[in-house]
Amino acid sequence: MLKQHQRATGRVLVVQDPTMQRRTMATFARVCRDEPASPHWISHPGFTPALHNGKEGVEFSEVNSGLWAR
Repeated sequence: MLKQHQRATGRVLVVQDPTMQRRTMATFARVCRDEPASPHWISHPGFTPALHNGKEGVEFSEVNSGLWAR
């Protein structure tokens, strides 16, 4: 899509759910690794989630209340 719109170079800011940010950045890096001119990917998750061990495993802490509806 970036190539089609002639935006293959420059900087791209990726803002996403922080629990998926590393995976997204790794995917973009892998897809663009062989491109002679690819964007400079900048990662900004926006916030750092607080987690704790809950009854059913790892859960988001109350600090993050309201970010994701159940």
